[in-house]
Amino acid sequence: LYNTNKNLFMYCSIKFEILPSGSVIKSYRFQPIRLDSFIDKNAVLTSSTFGIIFNVAYLVFVLFLLVRQAKRFYKSWPRGVKQFLLDFWNWLDLSLIAFSFATLATYVYRYYASTRIFKKIGTFMDGDPSVYVSFDYMNYTDDVVLGLIAICTLLGTLKFLKLLMFSRNIRVFMTTMKFC
Repeated sequence: LYNTNKNLFMYCSIKFEILPSGSVIKSYRFQPIRLDSFIDKNAVLTSSTFGIIFNVAYLVFVLFLLVRQAKRFYKSWPRGVKQFLLDFWNWLDLSLIAFSFATLATYVYRYYASTRIFKKIGTFMDGDPSVYVSFDYMNYTDDVVLGLIAICTLLGTLKFLKLLMFSRNIRVFMTTMKFC
């Protein structure tokens, strides 16, 4: 299904599994997918434009974090490398960088998969009924991107909690939570 007003495709997956005992297990999933994320023909400044701006800002932040971690590692070389690697917050920053780049790579793969799907849709619309357009990979990459963004959000929240540790009230709250 395609909604032209909102530029959304609908992924529908309805499955029935027949067990050897004769019972049937059913599962279904309906998920909207936006294949062309940065295209909106109706307005000049749209949510797509804001999406591009925020994606670029996030990439700049990740690159800043990468340069800062590289400088810290270089300053600790060669005597303080063990101390650098034993610090929890350095590992948190490094994992945030790694998951952010994994999200970026999956997002780029999703873009190329959507262009393949558009080519198949074009072939189908040209009159070739034997073309099967599958949205399974798009659904899978959407799920992977969503999971990676959730991990990045968790790590960013932990990093934000480190910033809040300088506040006396938050420090008292955190020590109370530690003893609970």
